[in-house]
Amino acid sequence: MSGRRVKILGASVFMVLCLLLGMPRSVVCGQVVDTVDLPFFDDFSGPFHTPYAGYWVLREDVDCGEQVAIAPPTTGVAIFDALRGDGSFHLQHGAVGNACDTLVSRPLRLIGSDSVYLSFQFQPQGRGGQPQPADVLVVDFFDPVSRKWSEVWRASFDANAQQVSQHYAYSDGKVRTVSQKAPDLSQRFVKAHIPVVLPYRVLGFQFRFHNFVQVSKDTQLPGRQANTGHWSVDMVYVNAGRNAGDTVYVDDVACVGNLDGLRLPYQQIPYALATPWLVQLESNPSKYLHTQFVNLSSDVRVVGREFRIKDASGTLPVVGSSRPYFVPVNPGATEKFQRTYSYQWGALAGRAVDVTIEANLKVDMAANLAPFLWNDTVRQRVRFADVYAYDTGVPDNGYGIDGLSTAKACVAMRFEPIAAGTIDRVQVYFNPIVDLTSRTRFEIVFFNERNGQPGDELYAQMCDPPKAFEKDKPFVEYVLSSSVGFDEPVYVGLRQTKADMMQIGIDLHTPTPSRIVYNAVGTWGESRYKGALMIRLACSQGGSTPRVTGCDVESRIALRVFPNPARARVSVQGAPDGCVVELYSMLGEQVCSVRAEGEIVEMEVDGFPRGVYLVVVRGERNGILASERLVLL
Repeated sequence: MSGRRVKILGASVFMVLCLLLGMPRSVVCGQVVDTVDLPFFDDFSGPFHTPYAGYWVLREDVDCGEQVAIAPPTTGVAIFDALRGDGSFHLQHGAVGNACDTLVSRPLRLIGSDSVYLSFQFQPQGRGGQPQPADVLVVDFFDPVSRKWSEVWRASFDANAQQVSQHYAYSDGKVRTVSQKAPDLSQRFVKAHIPVVLPYRVLGFQFRFHNFVQVSKDTQLPGRQANTGHWSVDMVYVNAGRNAGDTVYVDDVACVGNLDGLRLPYQQIPYALATPWLVQLESNPSKYLHTQFVNLSSDVRVVGREFRIKDASGTLPVVGSSRPYFVPVNPGATEKFQRTYSYQWGALAGRAVDVTIEANLKVDMAANLAPFLWNDTVRQRVRFADVYAYDTGVPDNGYGIDGLSTAKACVAMRFEPIAAGTIDRVQVYFNPIVDLTSRTRFEIVFFNERNGQPGDELYAQMCDPPKAFEKDKPFVEYVLSSSVGFDEPVYVGLRQTKADMMQIGIDLHTPTPSRIVYNAVGTWGESRYKGALMIRLACSQGGSTPRVTGCDVESRIALRVFPNPARARVSVQGAPDGCVVELYSMLGEQVCSVRAEGEIVEMEVDGFPRGVYLVVVRGERNGILASERLVLL
């Protein structure tokens, strides 16, 4: 760090020039980092993957979200673990005393402030990895005059006793320890309250969070050397005029939990198969969106909800909404809320869908102003692409089997088809480990279902694991050498070739969990973890591919359907000889099928109900070659 003296109101004040490389240009004034006025508040609820750059100068290694925390005070937390922002490890295995994630505040303007406190809430482990005794969370204060960081607080967690200990360090060298025990403390948030005293109560004061993690030393089982020691932090609040016992931190109303909107069997569904759900959503007269929020203030607040639905893919200028309805909410109370809504879901049939549903709070004041910028909004993203996916795309932890007699151990998950088809690709999220080169080959395995568990083996393929982790492309896709029929439930899993834990991601808070089973010693058992392994089944050309006889075309074709809209007859141009041209209703039912012979295929549609249909051209080897939406008048 370096610094210089600048004149402010005639006084010579030492300004800290700190960590400029991590700052966006908009918050850098010359060579001096801009200061932030009180109150400082961040509950990490913004639409960002890392903490907000306007509040924090070093933040790239800290993730934001809810995938690890259990029942956070408001939507969103900051997550501290053993990984850098790019997914690599901060430290080598077995290392002790190495700081991992670091989150540094921008300088605060504390001149003339009195009774200043930093408060926040934190949770050890949650759904993540259990902190060991040496895996601590630390808070340091920065003195702009001496240009030194000093530890003022740390927390440790005893998992066996379910006890959290907070250690407060004072300027006189004394340390005060406050401990708290509860049977489920790893699932609760604990409050911390730290006074900001001299010499820190000056212009340019900063604070930082950082954690220490010790990864397993077991080099014989490198699969165990994975991300662990999770801490979640929420409700970071700095202000003057506070005291050691204050409980009402902020005058705010905030969202709690996720938006409970569309309830589908999967988080993602192949879009060619999504029509029945889209039609049902549009025709349902009692469609509800559910949310909940909490009144954090000491006064009764009048709160309402407003929903907005947007087509994020930009293919349709369709916006759904609902008018707000206001209700009074008592101090400290958490209220559930539901509203009906309208949206043209049927208009999205037959195409890739990327829709975002937003629920916004409306409160009894002119605006929910800074510093409470984002906790009044929750979102749900709805996507229909080309995969069956139970997971939300973000892992809570890693899942695997190790120990004696596990060289052929297998973990699997149940998938049920929406419509008969074939699967030609499998996508897997491998949890990061310290030594990526230690991973060994494995098999992708398909089983049929017998008596509620995996039965006969349908297909197996040997695969190589990834030797690197790409955070922007976390799923590794494996193309099957032969397509696998998918017209009834199957179990899809990974089988080890060595007695080492092959860690794959597991999503423990997905709204669409599946049945997870494992086989280590010759018999199948059901996992005690409820969620979804991050294994996805990918379908060719945007949808499941039913096995049909027909042409042998090696690439996707250009398709023309005319007239469109149509009334009595439709012409389809571009379907090669021998292919099958099919017409599907919005309910997913095949209403017409014609084998292609010649340049143009004619389809009689007179008498079919008006609405949106899907024209599909299929081949034997490569399934759906082309599809086009058709409107019948």
